[in-house]
Amino acid sequence: MLINKDLFRTDLPEIANKIICIVPNRLSAAIQASPTLTALRQYYPNAHITLIGPIDCPILFQETGLIDRYWHLTAQTSAHNLRVYTSLITEHFDFLVD
Repeated sequence: MLINKDLFRTDLPEIANKIICIVPNRLSAAIQASPTLTALRQYYPNAHITLIGPIDCPILFQETGLIDRYWHLTAQTSAHNLRVYTSLITEHFDFLVD
């Protein structure tokens, strides 16, 4: 599948090293994000893509090559979520997709 670059916003950078994609806390939203992740991987083949989503999502993206790292958030505020948020603050991402 080839992507139509005209579908992307014109203000996206031509080069991106690190991208973060956030999906809502539902498995169906993660499934709907698959075409977006595919397009991102094709448009930015060398970018490191991090996905943040529900805890039951990683199995959808294992071995696909669409993402490089997966962070899950729990339904409740917890120490785990705090660690994820802290990591987000300390890392630099070229842009975010939500």
